[in-house]
Amino acid sequence: MRYDKLGARPRAECRETLCTPAVVFLCSLGAVGWWAVLVLEMQPLRPPPPADDLTVQGATDWKVPFGSSACVEALRREQALMRSFRRTYGFYCKRRPLLYSPSTKLAYLKTPKAASISIQELFQQQFTDSTWVTTQEALPADVLVFTFSREPVSRVIAAYAEIDVAYARKASKEKRAEMNTTFHRLAQGSPEQGERRFLAFLDDLLYHRFGGDDREHWAPTHAYPQLNFACKQTVHYIGRLENQDLDWQRVQALVGIPIGKRTQIPRAHETKQEECSKVHACFYKELDKNVSKSSRVLQRVCDTYSSDFACLGYKRPAACSPSLRSAKATTQSRHSAPNGSTSIHTLPAGKVADAAPVHSVKFTGQGVFGHFSWMVKQPEYQNSLFIFNDDVENHSTAAAVHQEDPTGLGGNGDASLRQLNRYGWFSKRGALGFPLVAPLSAGIPTQKDKHGFDKLSVEVRSLLDAALNETSPPRTPRLAAVGSTKYQ
Repeated sequence: MRYDKLGARPRAECRETLCTPAVVFLCSLGAVGWWAVLVLEMQPLRPPPPADDLTVQGATDWKVPFGSSACVEALRREQALMRSFRRTYGFYCKRRPLLYSPSTKLAYLKTPKAASISIQELFQQQFTDSTWVTTQEALPADVLVFTFSREPVSRVIAAYAEIDVAYARKASKEKRAEMNTTFHRLAQGSPEQGERRFLAFLDDLLYHRFGGDDREHWAPTHAYPQLNFACKQTVHYIGRLENQDLDWQRVQALVGIPIGKRTQIPRAHETKQEECSKVHACFYKELDKNVSKSSRVLQRVCDTYSSDFACLGYKRPAACSPSLRSAKATTQSRHSAPNGSTSIHTLPAGKVADAAPVHSVKFTGQGVFGHFSWMVKQPEYQNSLFIFNDDVENHSTAAAVHQEDPTGLGGNGDASLRQLNRYGWFSKRGALGFPLVAPLSAGIPTQKDKHGFDKLSVEVRSLLDAALNETSPPRTPRLAAVGSTKYQ
């Protein structure tokens, strides 16, 4: 997909099929009539209005990450996932109301859990003519629209605490029973239980289980991605909460507010620790905020909020697999199929692309090529991606069946590979005898409740698309191997 400049529409109507090994694997399911085509149209970014003083040293240069290819790809994948849910709006795509000052031609697009209340109150005090603009109303073309962002991990945990304490825990027994969400039904006593509850919350968001976006449905928009407006709306400046003083000065400069009349955003109020006992809501909010930041939790946040990292320039936690391809496969490795495998996708001689060939690997015996549990321990396959059939219940885990050897990869089916997926590779990165820099395996759910999928329903398509959204390799593998389900 080609863009003329930052935020502009594509030069021509464009459709393209992803060529990562995982998507090629999905395309092999095309025999039952499904093909993955991902298209994203972003709204054009209007140039900001002229101003006399535009120089504020140290203000966030938001356009660099927002205009990057990684950002375009992240937004494109998220919109494709929305289409797989057959939704035109929701978690990854939703308009937000704007607070608009006609006299200064300035509008604030609210980002929940990024000091939004503090910014809103300051805006209304500073610009007394401010008024709310609904999602159906259009702003004049010369208005500057700004918003503020926050570090994604801390923000989603804060949103989780807000939704849990302000809505879920206060809801009536009848309302809690009728909600389709799962997180509020889980215990929270131990760190493991708290982690499982938070991960269930992320699943509830992604699969739109809240049933609505309003307070009646516990206001899940608090935890929606910070750039989910990009599919519908335009901004001219994105400040960072971590740099709020300089970035707010920059916004005021852009609309020509004199230095002597500029304000500062107040710091968020934190409840004193001694005020938080079990009779106070803040006790449970602090309990939610202290959810374990395990490698599994961090990877899930990186997957679910990919655009927040790619487009807003926040550094991904070390436990998250790298998001950018940093190596190229050699021409020879692209065109040659390993002995004992059948090529599913290879490139014609002389062609170069950012996709590795995909090979169907047949199991022929223990300790040889085709035995996945053996192959992942061999240094020559550390730049490969092993795609295996997974189940829905364990897909977002690194669950193992047993621990027969020091690496914990003793066998017993595809479960032995799950420990090297996005949620387990970080803890196993030193156990194989060579350093792992990224996951070695990726599971594609093919069964639920021990029953294989018999049709491509909306739910199944959503599950597959969500898994494929995670499986784009962080580097171009030497090969991607697809094996059988029983004998690995």
